[in-house]
Amino acid sequence: MNNLHCTRYWILLIFSLPILLIAKPKKPAILIYGSTIEAYVAALQSAASGVPTLWVNPASYSFEKDKFELKSSEEGKLIDGGVVNQFIKEERSKKDSTNSFILNGKRQSYNVLTADNLFLTILNGEDVVNIEHSKSWKVTLSNKSNYAVHVVMDASIGHTLASKAKVENLPQAQFMRANALTIADARSVVLVGEKQGEVVVSRLGDLISQKDNFFVAGGNDFIERDNLNFRLAYGQVMGAIAGYCTFFKTTTDKIDLRTLQNELLMFRSRLLPTVDVSYQDKNFISLQRMYLAGILPLSTSEGKPAFDLADSVRVSDIKPIVNQFYSRAQLWFVDNTPEFLTVQDALNLIKFTAFRAEELDVEVKNKWNKELTFKGEFDPSKVISRYEFAVLFDKYAAPFVKKVSQDGATIYR
Repeated sequence: MNNLHCTRYWILLIFSLPILLIAKPKKPAILIYGSTIEAYVAALQSAASGVPTLWVNPASYSFEKDKFELKSSEEGKLIDGGVVNQFIKEERSKKDSTNSFILNGKRQSYNVLTADNLFLTILNGEDVVNIEHSKSWKVTLSNKSNYAVHVVMDASIGHTLASKAKVENLPQAQFMRANALTIADARSVVLVGEKQGEVVVSRLGDLISQKDNFFVAGGNDFIERDNLNFRLAYGQVMGAIAGYCTFFKTTTDKIDLRTLQNELLMFRSRLLPTVDVSYQDKNFISLQRMYLAGILPLSTSEGKPAFDLADSVRVSDIKPIVNQFYSRAQLWFVDNTPEFLTVQDALNLIKFTAFRAEELDVEVKNKWNKELTFKGEFDPSKVISRYEFAVLFDKYAAPFVKKVSQDGATIYR
C-alpha cells in the first residue's frame, strides 16, 4: 500500500511539474522605476505585452486615489475614450460599444491591462542603491537583490534614477497641435491627448528620450501633474515603447511603427485626434486605422481636427495617397474619373486594388445595416460618405497593414 501511495505521489508530481514551472515568475527583463501614475501604467503595459517586468515603487504609490480623480475628470473633454477606459470600465461597460471588433475577418476583443499578471513583479518601498551599464543594466536594490535587465525606465519625479545612472542631457518629450499635422505626421502618431483646451499629439520620434536603452519618461515641460488622462496615456505609450525594445531585444531605431501602433490600439489607446468621432462608434477601430493610414485628409471644426464623417469623398483627395499604397490603383484612376465616389465606385476600387472578388458587392449589401451599422438602404449609385468609405476601405483593403517608416513619410508595399 505504501508503495502504491508513493507511486501515485510521483506520478502527480511529474504531471504537476510543468504547471509549476509555467506559473513561476520569469526573471525580469525590464525595470521600471518611480512612484507615479506613468510608472504604474508603463509597468502594466510592458507586462501585458508579454515582457517580464519589475516595477520598483520606492514611495509605494497607489493608483486608487488617481483612479477616483479620473472618474470625475471626464466631463467636458474634447475627445473621449482611450486607455482610461481600462481603469474606469465599470462606468463605461454599457456605453463602450467597441469591446470587440473585426480584425482580418475575425472578431477580436481588446486586451486588458491589470496588475494581476504573472509577468509583473511589484516591489513597494524598495529603492535602487546602485546601477551601472555594461552589456546590460546591472541593478542592486535596497533589499540586496540584484538584477540584470535589458531596458530601464525612470518615470520618477525628478528622474533620480537617471542621475544615479549618470544618464544626462536627454531630449525632452515633445507634442504638437493635432490640426497642424502633415499626412506623414498623422501616420506616425502614438499619443493623443488634451492640453489647455487643445487636442495635441506626439509622434514616435517625439517621445524617444533614451541612452543605451535607459528611458526617461516625463519632464516638467511635458507633463501637467493634474492632467491625469494625458499622463495615463503617456505612461501606456512609454511602457509599450520600452516593452517593444525589451521583447525584441532591440533599440528604438529598429521599432516597427505599425507593430507598435497596433499594440497600443489593442489595449484601447486612442490615436484618432478628431473631435467628431466617439469611442462609442461601432466602427471606431476602423476610423482609427484609416486616420493612421492617412488616406482621408482631415478638416477642422471650430479650429479643432474633425473627420467630417457625413461629407463626400473627393477623388482628387484620395488618389495620390491610394496610389502610394497600391500601385495597381493608378490603372483604376486612369479609367475612372468621377469627381466624387459613389458606393459602387468605392467597391470597384477596393476590388481592383485589393484583389477582391465580385462577391464583395453582395457581402457589403448584406452587412450594410446590421454589421457595418450604416444608415439607410444599400444603394450602389449614391455618393458614398467619408464614414462609409473609411469603414469599407479599412475592412476590405486594409491599408493600415502596410509598413511605413517611423516618420510616416515612406510606405513599404
